[in-house]
Amino acid sequence: MKTVALYMSSCLSCFIVMTIFLEFMNERYKRSFKNKYLYLSVKLGLTAAIAGVNMLNSFIFNFLVWVVAVAGCAYFLYYEDAGKPVKRILECEILICIIAVCETLGVVVTDGILEVLGIEITSDLMINSVEVAFSKGILIYLVYLVKVMNEKRHLEYEFMLLERQSELQYQYYVRQEQKYNRTVAILHDVDKHMKLVEQLCSSGEIENTKEYATQVGGMLQPLVPLKYTGNPILDILLTDRAEIMEKKGIKFSVQVDHVSLDFIDAVDVTTIFGNLLDNEIEACEHMEEEKCVCISIKAYYEMAAIQIKNSCSVIHWKKGWPVSEKNGHRGLGLLNVKQIIEKYDGSMNLKAQDGVFIVDIFLNS
Repeated sequence: MKTVALYMSSCLSCFIVMTIFLEFMNERYKRSFKNKYLYLSVKLGLTAAIAGVNMLNSFIFNFLVWVVAVAGCAYFLYYEDAGKPVKRILECEILICIIAVCETLGVVVTDGILEVLGIEITSDLMINSVEVAFSKGILIYLVYLVKVMNEKRHLEYEFMLLERQSELQYQYYVRQEQKYNRTVAILHDVDKHMKLVEQLCSSGEIENTKEYATQVGGMLQPLVPLKYTGNPILDILLTDRAEIMEKKGIKFSVQVDHVSLDFIDAVDVTTIFGNLLDNEIEACEHMEEEKCVCISIKAYYEMAAIQIKNSCSVIHWKKGWPVSEKNGHRGLGLLNVKQIIEKYDGSMNLKAQDGVFIVDIFLNS
């Protein structure tokens, strides 16, 4: 009976550790399998097996079993986009080591408190139960503090992303307001332009009439969005950025096959293309040689394949992301884009080769 009770106590201890470990994995990585019962079976199976190993009272053997079990779970049950199993396994092993240290400290503190209070417990079962309860209590409290801190950082991160997105939207609407004011100014003088055209025609000055009409058309042309894609929001945004690039001496080209982007929300269109094109423009501004930005949008099975290329100088990378030279929202534009792409079960790949920076995006329609 005593052995059964000790085993149950060991099972409880292992179950708590396995729960903390798998929760960490679930929040940080993606599951390799969709069957939730598989993960529950693994948790219960490893809990029962490791609890049995604990009964042997061999610290080294117990630690090695934990190391192997954690590595196996990290390698087979979870994955991440970058596909870095070594990094993933090391992170999990470090977590288990931290848990082991916390548990050891909990046991030491428990024994110290009992000694200070002059409480002597002769029953191995009672001592084991007290040590498990106290050490796991400390562990759960520390995990709670870490979780609260992570949630705080996550909320701060989300706030920065929203702030960056709001800034992008604000800049976009400021430019649209400027266009609107220009439109109003031109329309205010339409009557005058029309009367002058009539007078030129009446005077038989056909060549002057054509020239003047061309000038008026040139004034109106920048105010009319070009039909690049058929998506009205994206066409307005591309027209807006095309005007900016023309002023900065950047060549701009758009190639669109028969593909519809209407499945993308208007705000998401602005976030994806606004952030990326602003980055491309910024990169080209630092170029002294030929500056160009090229967009290609094609259908790939039931997905939209988007590729944006731009001239670039040397790109500095950090953890697979290009490092921005801008102060403030450093790198948040691309993180915003990545977040939106994941909303459509898509993917984004960044690379630089032969002086060209390339962004490949796939969106599930």
